[in-house]
Amino acid sequence: MSGMAALAAGIVLGVLGTPGPGWWGGGALLIGMMLWRWPQWRLPMMCLLAGMVWGNVAVQRGLAGWLPVALAGADITVTGTVQDLPVRQSLGPGRERWRFVLRVESSPHWPGQHLVRLNWYDAPQPLAAGDHLQLRVRLQAPRGQVNEGSSDSARLDLARGIDAAGTVRALIEHQPASAGLGPLREAIGQRLTGTLGQTRPAGRVLPALVTADRRALTDGDWQLLQQTGTAHLMAISGLHITLVAGMVWWLVRVALTPWAGGWRLTPAQWAVWPALLAAVGYAALAGFALPTQRACLMSLVALLAIRWRLRWRTGTALLCAALMVLLPDPLAALDNGFWLSFGAVAMLVWLAQGGETSLWRVQWVLSFGLGAFSAWLFSAWGLAAPLANLVAVPLFSLWVVPLTLAGTLVPGAQALWWGAALLVDLCWQGLAYLAAWQPLLPPPASLAAALAVLLACLLVCRPPGPWPRWWVPLLLLPWCWPAGPQLAEGDFDLVVFDVGQGQALAIRTRQQLVLYDLGPGWAGGNAGERVLRPWLLKQRRPVTLAFISHGDSDHAGGLPGLDGLLPARGVYSSAQQAPDGTCAACVGNTGHWME
Repeated sequence: MSGMAALAAGIVLGVLGTPGPGWWGGGALLIGMMLWRWPQWRLPMMCLLAGMVWGNVAVQRGLAGWLPVALAGADITVTGTVQDLPVRQSLGPGRERWRFVLRVESSPHWPGQHLVRLNWYDAPQPLAAGDHLQLRVRLQAPRGQVNEGSSDSARLDLARGIDAAGTVRALIEHQPASAGLGPLREAIGQRLTGTLGQTRPAGRVLPALVTADRRALTDGDWQLLQQTGTAHLMAISGLHITLVAGMVWWLVRVALTPWAGGWRLTPAQWAVWPALLAAVGYAALAGFALPTQRACLMSLVALLAIRWRLRWRTGTALLCAALMVLLPDPLAALDNGFWLSFGAVAMLVWLAQGGETSLWRVQWVLSFGLGAFSAWLFSAWGLAAPLANLVAVPLFSLWVVPLTLAGTLVPGAQALWWGAALLVDLCWQGLAYLAAWQPLLPPPASLAAALAVLLACLLVCRPPGPWPRWWVPLLLLPWCWPAGPQLAEGDFDLVVFDVGQGQALAIRTRQQLVLYDLGPGWAGGNAGERVLRPWLLKQRRPVTLAFISHGDSDHAGGLPGLDGLLPARGVYSSAQQAPDGTCAACVGNTGHWME
């Protein structure tokens, strides 16, 4: 193990684990014994230990920045700047909600600088990125719902530096942003949407590709993208930024080649700087979100290797890029996007080293293999993903993104938007067709099952190795297993879901799966979609009956999110009345409701 690999592994271990004094003592003793017995391991072990210390320190610093318990639920005054693009959501006639992240620069009650996520109901005036606000807010420390199959929002908040979340109680001062990156992104997005219109897919997609403005994308858009495995196209990350940097580098190199006689540096070396500037500029248009920062650093490693003629192996360059991400921000290891982006590149490197460059096989590994891991995270997985990506990735990478950026940055070239819009609309129709006929696969019930599917895809797509091909299908068996153990006759499990203010329960027996209450609903979502659906998809068994105790939103609000998962005649509510005047929950279907 090299020193760089040991340092990266140590940072990840220090972040993902929270070792106590006993662990540190045992680890130090083990390392000391290894150094005494095998001196050649001295550098890797020291790097591993240093990485673990640095990762653990980053976790403790991140947790120390969270809102103190004494301030939870109290009204405090904060002054700061609106980060990224605030989202406006209509709640009905005359009501609206703004959701945004505020960088707190000062507060008489909470020292230091912090990021807080806020909801503002019925704000007196519109918000925009870069606005300077002084507010009275009521905050809580980050908290994640503890449910099997659901994402841990507290972990993501820690990874992204969010120290608190809450609501705006009153506005004290509002200074609109007059210039800067935020207003520029707002203006570009509004110009694109105004020109193309939000009724067509391109009017919602192109702002997401240029400025990471995904506010116009509907729930139906996201569902279509997730079912076809193309949601990654809407994230300005490694694919898009590397594409822009590579195209600029190639164009500048070609343009300089006729004039390069006698130059000390080659055209390829001179082209590094415009390419790097293009990568940073595109990341700035995207708001310098964490994925774009990681992509910029990865591009920086590749471009500097070209500039100084470093003959790194691809794996070494990837490891160096990972260290450049983890050293300044060890908490990036808590973000799923970190593993998805670096995992995708690592798989491509592994396939290339095996001599496999077939576009179809690469797309199969990325869409089906890595899609299994994404399905474990997001509970969406379809068989059409390889075909959809085989068409959509080159289309977006080689045509849609360059045309849209050229139409945005080159004066008088806005006609290029219409060409990009036509391609997006046609692609959207194709994705809708694929989503309509493709069978949706149930997500893996565990991380081990997802990794087994990924390994199976890699072994099949790479040229034959020392392993027998006949046992590769055995790696798919864990995907078929249900999430819970098989219960004995007469036993049952009671699952109480963490849904906040409300209630949702599940009762499992050997033969039956019964739901009692479906959790709350809120503007823009419900517990059925966010909590119950991911859990139910991993059970590998249908819901037998569902009871709703009464019609309050805290108990019945999750019903819209379970469309297609509940039995047509097996949902009962005490709020309904049967024809004879009795409670509908007492009518039921014929036969036994539970064995």
